[in-house]
Amino acid sequence: MNKDSNISSERQQDVNEALLEDERSDLQQHADKMLRGFENFNDSTSSRAIWELVQNACDLTTDCQITIDYRNGHFSFSHNGRPFKYKTLISLIKQVSGDKDDISEIPPVGKYGTGFITTHSLGRYFCINSYLELNGKYIALRDFTIDRSAKKREDLIDAIRIQKNNALEIIKSGSYISSPDIATTFLYHPITEQEKTYVKSSLINLHETIPIILAINNRLRSIKIIIEDGQETDFKLSSKEKISSNVYSTRVFVNKIEKVIYSLIDEVSGVEIVLPINKDLSVYSLSPSLPRLFLYYPLIGSEKFGINFIINCKQFMPSEARDGIHLYSNKDQLKDQEEVNRVLLKRVTELIFTFLKENPLNITDYLPFAEINFARNTDNNLLNEYFTNLQINWISQFETLKVVGTKNGLKSAKEVTFIHPSLLSDETYRDCIYHMADKFFDNIPLERNINEWSNFAFEWQQKDIRFINQEDIAKAMSGNNLVNFDTKILKKFYEYLISCQHSSLFTQYKLIPNLEGEFLEFNNRKNKKCLSSVIIKIGRTIIPETIKTLVHEDFDLGFQFSPLTRRDCISMINTKINETIDDHYSWITNRASQQLSEEDIVKKQQGITPLYYTTIHEYCRLSFNIQSASKPYRLMELISKYYGLPGELIGIDKETEEEENLGNLPAQKKLAKVFFNCLSTEDPSWVAANIDFLSAVISCKDSRFEDIYKNSGIYSNQLFSLHKYDQLKVSQNLTPFVKDLYNTLLNTQVEGELAHETFNDLLLENEIITDNYLSAKIEEHLFNTDSKSYNEHPHKKEILTIIKKLNEERFQNLFYRLNEKKANIMLELVNKKETKEGIFAIVSLGDDKIQRLGELVQDPNFEQVLAKAEDALRLDAERTSDFQHKLAIGTYIEAKIKERIQAELATKIEVYTNTNVSTENEQGGQDIIIYKEKEALYYIEVKSRWNSNSSVMMSKLQLERASQNADRYALIVVDITKYGGNENKYQLTVSEIIPLVKVLRDIGNDIFPLIDKNLTAESNTASHVRLVDYRGLINQNTIANGESFDEFISFLIDRIKGSLKDI
Repeated sequence: MNKDSNISSERQQDVNEALLEDERSDLQQHADKMLRGFENFNDSTSSRAIWELVQNACDLTTDCQITIDYRNGHFSFSHNGRPFKYKTLISLIKQVSGDKDDISEIPPVGKYGTGFITTHSLGRYFCINSYLELNGKYIALRDFTIDRSAKKREDLIDAIRIQKNNALEIIKSGSYISSPDIATTFLYHPITEQEKTYVKSSLINLHETIPIILAINNRLRSIKIIIEDGQETDFKLSSKEKISSNVYSTRVFVNKIEKVIYSLIDEVSGVEIVLPINKDLSVYSLSPSLPRLFLYYPLIGSEKFGINFIINCKQFMPSEARDGIHLYSNKDQLKDQEEVNRVLLKRVTELIFTFLKENPLNITDYLPFAEINFARNTDNNLLNEYFTNLQINWISQFETLKVVGTKNGLKSAKEVTFIHPSLLSDETYRDCIYHMADKFFDNIPLERNINEWSNFAFEWQQKDIRFINQEDIAKAMSGNNLVNFDTKILKKFYEYLISCQHSSLFTQYKLIPNLEGEFLEFNNRKNKKCLSSVIIKIGRTIIPETIKTLVHEDFDLGFQFSPLTRRDCISMINTKINETIDDHYSWITNRASQQLSEEDIVKKQQGITPLYYTTIHEYCRLSFNIQSASKPYRLMELISKYYGLPGELIGIDKETEEEENLGNLPAQKKLAKVFFNCLSTEDPSWVAANIDFLSAVISCKDSRFEDIYKNSGIYSNQLFSLHKYDQLKVSQNLTPFVKDLYNTLLNTQVEGELAHETFNDLLLENEIITDNYLSAKIEEHLFNTDSKSYNEHPHKKEILTIIKKLNEERFQNLFYRLNEKKANIMLELVNKKETKEGIFAIVSLGDDKIQRLGELVQDPNFEQVLAKAEDALRLDAERTSDFQHKLAIGTYIEAKIKERIQAELATKIEVYTNTNVSTENEQGGQDIIIYKEKEALYYIEVKSRWNSNSSVMMSKLQLERASQNADRYALIVVDITKYGGNENKYQLTVSEIIPLVKVLRDIGNDIFPLIDKNLTAESNTASHVRLVDYRGLINQNTIANGESFDEFISFLIDRIKGSLKDI
């Protein structure tokens, strides 16, 4: 009995050892798998670990709520899914794959086990707090430890075996709990620095990815993230609804702030495409580190898939590492999976481009969608070929969409001009590059997006997409003008060209601005060096082509341009002026140009503009000494005065102390000649008014200007016309009498030959003309004229005039021949029949009268005295005749009254006629007044008109009387100019006067509005203004339209009769 028992005990030990070896052998493969998995950890492993935990949690509930806590240096992951069963706990311990819940109605999203190993990157030592379900009963798992920290296989096998035993021990001895609050927490304890780093990196993209996971996973309801400092972020799914045929919007609240996620869903293929569109419908770029492919959860490693969309598909066939999907390879076992994935991506392409073309959300910014850059340079040539074709497909569709924002609205990529990305790589110059490109090329993307658009379009590698580079811009700018640019931006752009080794463009194209801003070629450009602004200004007009070679001071750009010196400029200016300005050209003044035709101006100026001349004038005023009083500069000042230009000298510094003169004398001589040519055209009125000015001009002559002065018509004669120097003679104390007599007899104007007296001292070499010279010429002419006698001599008058002067000694010396013959000449003249009686009448007068008559005749105003005497006699005759007219008319009226009114009544009427010829009496100057019993009944004014060129005038008193008595006042005009008889007009009879009469009975009414206000003013001593003396001129047409005298008499008799009815 005992023997058998001992054998049995030994056998049992062998059995136990055999079972242990078998168990260790079984656990060895699990330990090896773990150690190999640990060796494959990398920077992305911890990110995948998060989603493995989320996947496992979602496999355990349809209403998953998760909390991830980073506090206290740990990593804690909690969820509300179902607790462990013994099988799932053992699978976790052994790290084997298997269904998480064989009997659950909840289908698992993924497979549990193989991916879970990545969670160990967060800490190979972790604890589980949850529950173990056994046939509907629950045992608490409290700090159930999973320790994978062993580095060696044997140690790890021992650790796994212990954890299995611990799990079995819980079943054996654990207490049952009824209705527990189910929750599971994995608490990872990162120990190594690498594990701590992995924990931190697991946060990358977590906040960006969670809303997407909530949108595409219908089991997940919320996730809370608590970071190390205790800050919490709550992500909660609110709703998901369909807004168009296949467009959905998912509302997720992040800390109670709503975030909307738009997606495209194809129910048949199981594809859901997350669109990078914000709640406000703005489009954004996904984070480069965010995976683009999802199988409910991100496939870590698909970050560079090449598009800005997230594609989730439950039918994707992922790679073993879950870092992407199988698409193309030469592996037979993967072909079916690859085909499935390619079909899915084809459907994805269709969905995306249908959305972009139809644009159901009315988005306006498509830029982020332009990120199309599938990987085409991997080691897998088959995969490269697939992605190349996919790239072509996507780009060919995308480039036709009007999605690129430009200043001209949305354009397709084919219509747009992109800037080559190489130009935009340096942000320092990006603004100036864009400015230049936009200035010369149409449909450039908007500046805020230019860098992204250009980079995306460049990645497309499409031949039909246009890119511009530095040379394209330079070519477009070539030959432009600085006025069209912002100088700072242009200079910055040029600095960019130089900095990026494109200096050769300056020699290929016209890019260098000169002083005028013109863009010119690089060759033959000049540096202005020390050229003053005034020299440059002058050069712009005189030698513009040379000045054009000068580089703008802001754009030397460090190039070594050869200098243009002042001496070079002066020499070229002088040469150009000499070539351009001919000696016969004129510079016409504005005043003179108004009197000339355009054709004449062109002939005189020969196409030289006023600006050209004023510039020469400015050049000629340049001087080292602005106080210089040299003759050339004095002449320049006078030229300034003549043309109304600034006359001050313009100072310019010497370049060296040895420099004696500026070198502008040749131009001064040219300007002087042009000026003299213009002066020579001035008319006598101008010359007379500016004789002193001409004298000042001539006084500026010096040896350097000798030829110019001698050959210019700037010297005035005494008639104020201009002539050349050698065309005039100098007068010396000429007597006006002799000079005038010479002009009369020789029918000339000697003043035309004589220089103006002002110039006498300036014409020292010219012939001198004296009285002796002129008198000799006069006598020679008189005595050489054929005539039978002096009475018949054609110049008898002049001879007598000279003889009158011969009582003076100086005239006797001047006209000595006439002086010798004057007695014979006078005797012959006295015996002339026609004048003999008159002469004897004069001689018969008394000595005193002869003396007076002689003095009067010799008076230089004799003709005026005689004319005034004749006028006085005529006026006296008119005044006497006026009186006779008034008297005749008054008598005539009185006779008609007596004739046509009964005698007893006629005695009541008195006709008063003013008989005062020379003065106005108390009647106020009234010519005729008709009284009825001493009361004025009617007033008549009589005026005589003697000259057809003038009308009659009324005095102030007469105007006032007419105005105040408008209804009983008449003006009678005797128009003597209408008399056609042969009798003396100063002694006409009544019968001759009456037909010449016109009567104006309404004259008072015409006058009243003219003087009424003045009458009121005169009656008021406080009036500001009043007229004290004035006359009224009666219009000749008004007089001609007056009534006849007979008509007036009839009216007057009726008027008188009417007034006598009451008597």
